[in-house]
Amino acid sequence: MTLNRRRLIGYLGAHAGLAAAAALPAPFAIPPARADDGLRPIRSAALEGGRRFGAAVATPRLADDLSFRNLVLRECDIIVPEWEMKWYSVEKQPGLYDYGACDDLAAFAAVNGKDLRGTTLIWHLGLPDWVKSRLKETGGWDLALTYMTSVMNRFSGIKSWDVVNEAVEPFDGREDGLRQSPWLDAFGPDYVAEGFKRAAEIAPRAQLVYNDYGMEHDAPWNHNRRKAILQLIDRVRKAGGRIDALGLQAHLRLGDPWDPKGFGSFLRQVEAVGIRPIVTELDVRADRMLGDDKAVDGKVADMYTSFLETVFGNSRCDTVITWGLSDNYSFHRRRNRQDRPLPFDENYQPKKAAEALVRALLGAK
Repeated sequence: MTLNRRRLIGYLGAHAGLAAAAALPAPFAIPPARADDGLRPIRSAALEGGRRFGAAVATPRLADDLSFRNLVLRECDIIVPEWEMKWYSVEKQPGLYDYGACDDLAAFAAVNGKDLRGTTLIWHLGLPDWVKSRLKETGGWDLALTYMTSVMNRFSGIKSWDVVNEAVEPFDGREDGLRQSPWLDAFGPDYVAEGFKRAAEIAPRAQLVYNDYGMEHDAPWNHNRRKAILQLIDRVRKAGGRIDALGLQAHLRLGDPWDPKGFGSFLRQVEAVGIRPIVTELDVRADRMLGDDKAVDGKVADMYTSFLETVFGNSRCDTVITWGLSDNYSFHRRRNRQDRPLPFDENYQPKKAAEALVRALLGAK
């Protein structure tokens, strides 16, 4: 990726302990967050199985929490900006770009040999307030393309980009299944294809991803989302847009209907049109059945196992990203402080979900 050399040097200076620890032989390095001696790092299992593993990370967590930082170093091969790359973070005021938080995250990834994923370029919830009205004005599309070009060129080494996020919403009642959003209001239904065309021009060798939620479970609304997403992929490709992968957000929830056979059939439909499914935001909510932590963790792990075995058994999925790594920082805990959706607990110890990830990734080879 293209990094400002002065900023990288400054970053290393400000975080000299981290940089030195990452470079020194193991006896002198800052010890990673303790994990069960019998459990290998998830990234190691993924690589042995021919895949990659990573997590969404917020820059302040790396600066403020040494144990979490070292857990990321131990477990992840890929780092995803949790919010740092979204338009509302990058350009809070017109023409004033602030890449500070994302530059720091990119520098951390570069120093430690991790890949950075790009997310997300076109998203209805990713807009700064000032942009929402400007999109409808003359030059609105140029405004959007300027942002896309700026962020994609700055981080030009990124290998995989979420180009468009959550563009469908069947509940909005449109025949084409698209979400009623500022993007649709300003540019009409062609904005998705045009976004992918522009992304392909800027980053011709990167993987271009359409990312969405709600495909995984087996309620009628999930089926409707699957149908709308397949239709969207077909329209974009017919219009000349290039989609390489479908990002499965996979925000799963215990208690929601789950049919591995039906979901596997959907994945094969995606594969049949030449699109590779990847897992981009995996976690498993347990808020409906909290109680004994060990029992809950077992059920969460079973869901991780069934989901990943279904994905690997029905697609060429080569990437698994969890939306966070420790329950301590899961966004689900804003709703319920007792939820346990991620592979590691509040003290950064591996849970049964971490074991499930290791087994599934190893078995996938």
